[in-house]
Amino acid sequence: MRQLNDTTAHFGIPHEAPYLDDQVLDACLAADPATRGTPFAYKPLLAEALAPHMPADLLRRTGKGDFTPDTHQGLARHRAALAALIEDSALARAGLIDPDTLRRACLGLYPAATPYAALDATLAAEHWLRTHSTTPTPEGI
Repeated sequence: MRQLNDTTAHFGIPHEAPYLDDQVLDACLAADPATRGTPFAYKPLLAEALAPHMPADLLRRTGKGDFTPDTHQGLARHRAALAALIEDSALARAGLIDPDTLRRACLGLYPAATPYAALDATLAAEHWLRTHSTTPTPEGI
């Protein structure tokens, strides 16, 4: 994390990773292993630590949400905009992605095998690059 913080600071971009702070890691490692996890609660230590600051309903959840249907609907709803984005991709011009691969991931009929975290990060990087550079080149990135 220190290397990432140094790198982003060099470009004037703040980076935070509060779950990886020394104090948080020390507290997690100091906890009795029997209290760290249970099949009956989702992240019990985190829920207990955040209880004063979070809604009780949120802390009672039993797992992570699955947003795959929302992702599929969003890809379908914004198909034309995604196609235009990929057609003029700053990442592709910079030689950082293969536009055909991105096109298949975004516009494919059945993108069930798409790693959505990677797709989300790629589209975020595309928008970031468009916002911060008018003529992206590998040297300018």
